Amino acid sequence: MNKNQDNIRPKVKILVAYHKPFSLLKDDIFVPVHGGRAVAEEKSKDGSASQKDLKWLKNNTIGDNVGDNISNLNRFLNEMTVVYWAWKNQKTIGNPDFIGLTHYRRHFILDDADNYSDKQWLPESSVYVYEKINDKYKNLVGDPDKLTNLLKKYDIICSHKYDANNLNDGHTYKSCKERFIVVSKSKGIWYDKMSNIIKKDFPEYKEELDYLNKHASHYLCNMFIMRKDVFDQYCRFVFHILLKLFEEFKKEKHADVWSSRALGFLAEFLTSIFIQKYKKTHKAKVKELCLTYLKDEKEICTTVKLLDFIPILKRLQCGGKIVYKVFGLPIWKIRHMENNITTKYYFLGIPLIKISKK
Repeated sequence: MNKNQDNIRPKVKILVAYHKPFSLLKDDIFVPVHGGRAVAEEKSKDGSASQKDLKWLKNNTIGDNVGDNISNLNRFLNEMTVVYWAWKNQKTIGNPDFIGLTHYRRHFILDDADNYSDKQWLPESSVYVYEKINDKYKNLVGDPDKLTNLLKKYDIICSHKYDANNLNDGHTYKSCKERFIVVSKSKGIWYDKMSNIIKKDFPEYKEELDYLNKHASHYLCNMFIMRKDVFDQYCRFVFHILLKLFEEFKKEKHADVWSSRALGFLAEFLTSIFIQKYKKTHKAKVKELCLTYLKDEKEICTTVKLLDFIPILKRLQCGGKIVYKVFGLPIWKIRHMENNITTKYYFLGIPLIKISKK
């Protein structure tokens, strides 16, 4: 790379997959995309979306149902419909040099700092829990200079591998197939069908497939940032397999919404296979980073006037939570979410009613 190239900042777009309202991460780098907008009114793993939720998503995100898309398959492929949309509609996001995928509550920590959060999302993992999106958080996950320095050195940015046996969930996993069966609540035959397609259509990935069949470690969450040509290669690999599998998968009856997402879980293993293969042939061009995990709600201080006849009221603050107690018994607490306020009333710690308003 010559001196002129050193001064050029590569153009990067990191898609942030949303399927419900949450704190918004949006700037020149981060592009919020609504995964599954074509089927947004259908039941998902989180239930049915309200009209208010759909309005928030429409106002704050791009839908993955424009241009060439497979948005209607989101209930089967999860965030991979967002990846497909980016692959087929690169002009829409400005033809970037690098394309990435993160989630609404999971992002890359852009440096190898020693000041990570002291809470981990998964046991013995490199995924750290953070309270909220603020300026400090944005600098942690989206500092343009740090990102530029990384992209000048690496073709792929991904998570660290995670061994599912660290979950301590009562299972001893000998392979990623065993992990797939548990996490997807589905049949192992779909993992086998994926393996057969790889062996037939992509035999050069056999060694990486064999690794997953003997280990329970893999890259997490289908998260990555890839150089454009590598991203195109990745998409050709992963969607050839997923869409071929779907032709059979759609004919099956699935027990519930969760098990219908089996192919989306398989995508995580396909992503691992691709990255592992690339790392074998371009070892110095793959960078593994830690991830963040944002808490679901921001709990902030709110002043509320209770009924005058309550004789003893104690207002306690603990870790950002405000809990009102009468004679030491919790009466209610109020939680606030960005762009969405949810008020939950409690008596003796039992939720009685929930009122949401904007």
